[in-house]
Amino acid sequence: MSTDVATLLAERIRRSTLPNEEEITWTDEQRPGENLPHLAIDGETGGPAGIGMNIVYREDDGREVPLRITVSAIQVRNHEPPLVMAHFREQGIPRTFEIDRIVSVVDFNGRVFDPRAIFSEFFGVSRNEMAGKEPIEVSWGRNRGTITPAAHLMAALALSDGEMTKEELGIALDFCVSLAPELDTEDGRDRVSSYIGRMRPNKTTIAFYVDQLKTFPKDLRIGFMESAIALVRADGVIDDAELDLMRNLSIELVGFDLND
Repeated sequence: MSTDVATLLAERIRRSTLPNEEEITWTDEQRPGENLPHLAIDGETGGPAGIGMNIVYREDDGREVPLRITVSAIQVRNHEPPLVMAHFREQGIPRTFEIDRIVSVVDFNGRVFDPRAIFSEFFGVSRNEMAGKEPIEVSWGRNRGTITPAAHLMAALALSDGEMTKEELGIALDFCVSLAPELDTEDGRDRVSSYIGRMRPNKTTIAFYVDQLKTFPKDLRIGFMESAIALVRADGVIDDAELDLMRNLSIELVGFDLND
């Protein structure tokens, strides 16, 4: 079990010394909290430069082994998890480690950490990069235009009574990511949610995006209206402003007059 390996590694660390290493120090402003991992800056006296750490690594044959390494760089790859470029301390040679096969990181106090947290905190590796996915900025740039008309009109409906509730935002978010499945990830949903929440529609922008949404296929326009109905019902009250906008959207997008 990886926990057993990490425990054995932790015990070994507690009995070891740390030659050629200097503890990472933080100012009060930089310190994330008392649970900050105790890693080390290697190479101060001629050794390989980088951040020293102890890891539990899953080898090709499935064995989980404790290793002590000095990380010099992270190689981010498209569609594959990043590679950790490091110096393998036990053998004194360079070695490349696949980041998704690092089971845990054990600091020099013997505490076990999630490797995702360590590589995010110390090396800036994002969640998408960790999973071998492209940066959210790429998929966001590719899909923002697709979701904008629906996002803007959903925001207009939600704000027509003066406030966008969490439930209304959730309905708008679900419909928008259904238009762009690439964004249906944790990072993508965060980006879309923030985008909708920042919108401040007015009569001119509403008319503009209605015209854009009218070019969407009929099944998507019907899907939009179904989500719009769920949105205005979310708080249990449909006020006059919401009803007026719904009537306009129904006529423009699906050719149905709610007054009939």
